[in-house]
Amino acid sequence: MSVVVTGAAGHAGANGSITAPATSPSTHDSGASVTITASANPGYHFVNWTGDVTTVVDANAASTTITMNGNYAITASFAVNTFTITVTQGANGTITPGTTVVNYDGSQSFSIAPNTGYHIVDVLVDGASVGAVATYNFTSVAADHTIEASFYHSASFLNHHHPFTTNRYRWCVLQRDPCGIRRHYSLHLVDILWSFASLGNA
Repeated sequence: MSVVVTGAAGHAGANGSITAPATSPSTHDSGASVTITASANPGYHFVNWTGDVTTVVDANAASTTITMNGNYAITASFAVNTFTITVTQGANGTITPGTTVVNYDGSQSFSIAPNTGYHIVDVLVDGASVGAVATYNFTSVAADHTIEASFYHSASFLNHHHPFTTNRYRWCVLQRDPCGIRRHYSLHLVDILWSFASLGNA
């Protein structure tokens, strides 16, 4: 009796391979217990065995056995791994698209846009700052990720501070904060004065 064990596109498989039996077809005695094993390629996973699986011990296991009561043709199926990029939408702006599922080794770009009258304070990717960027692109994805952004109302901030600092700070905002002013929600006058002092008479 023989068993023909293949991947979705032959013995080598599509996105995986058959490691046992070593050749296909292979011949075995009636009643023999034969090990069949499938191995997924990187970035993929084994799904199940399909075809003549009535005597397969576990059709959902990558390595299992089949009892030889006849001639069989069995196929191993594989699927690509997927990963989730979780988007946390903050107030006063949006990240598009929202939470997205990406295939292994895939890419995904996100746009960060403040509401009218607001500006981007910071963007965090996997909890780490990547700056006040308007776009961020994930490439060669092989794990789950997170992205979030914070925004601040520019006009209300400028009106809150002393007139002496307003013009210079407004220039800093328009230039995306080259003065190094601390990027967080509770900016204080002392922070601004410290930043301007570091500029000298500029």
